Amino acid sequence: MVRLGYGQAPQLAYWWLDGYYDFSDGQQEKVRDAIASFFAWHRKTQLPDYAQLLDRAQTELPQDTTPAQICRWNDEFLTRLNTAADRAMPDLADLVLSLSPQQLVHVQKRMDKQNKEFANDYLQKAKAQRLESSMKRIVDRVEMVYGEIDDAQRKLIEAGVSASPFDPEAWGAEQQERQRETMRTMRELIDSKADATRAQAAMRALADMTQRSPRPAYRAYQHRLIAYNCAFAAQIHNAMSAPQRQAAVKRFKGWAEDARALAGDASAI
Repeated sequence: MVRLGYGQAPQLAYWWLDGYYDFSDGQQEKVRDAIASFFAWHRKTQLPDYAQLLDRAQTELPQDTTPAQICRWNDEFLTRLNTAADRAMPDLADLVLSLSPQQLVHVQKRMDKQNKEFANDYLQKAKAQRLESSMKRIVDRVEMVYGEIDDAQRKLIEAGVSASPFDPEAWGAEQQERQRETMRTMRELIDSKADATRAQAAMRALADMTQRSPRPAYRAYQHRLIAYNCAFAAQIHNAMSAPQRQAAVKRFKGWAEDARALAGDASAI
């Protein structure tokens, strides 16, 4: 499934971006070429690194862990995410500079739709519904790695979800602030006929805001949530049995093999 999904990723990425920007005939080929170039780079340079990271994870999974170790893994993920974002930034900036007023309207409509979907998924009025939705998301992720969990582990997760500082209202409000900043930035870049260097810096700044909000209150909330989630993830892992941890090792080994196979197979993209 990983290999099949990665093989389809360029087309899926194009469809996702087109859903936001509604590409013109003149933009379509350039965007497809940029996406193909990105995935060729990603396959060659990033997948071997991911495989090594997954190998390292396999050596840690059989043992108990700590919140600090989980946070280090989170930092590893963010480092690689930023590397990919840096590689995509020049092409993204070029795309933004080519957008028409009609396309900006389309982007805003897509953002409005995204906000409605977020409300349906995270802002249920009943607290019990929110808890149930959060439980399902986390249990699905845990079972994807460790396999089926037992009742005691499920209760542990439920207690952790109930005690979490996660605030969907704050998250939703922050996302809408970022959307407004994104729209404002794109309009300013287009109206001022900004050059590529300025556009790239502006888009990079927007990307950085997802990890470090310019709003102090939300930034403090991000730090609290990350610290809690690291401790919660460590608690979940430490509650897993030896067979469940071996199932996780097997899963990570499979992902590492997938990454190596894709890195060596140009036809995969």
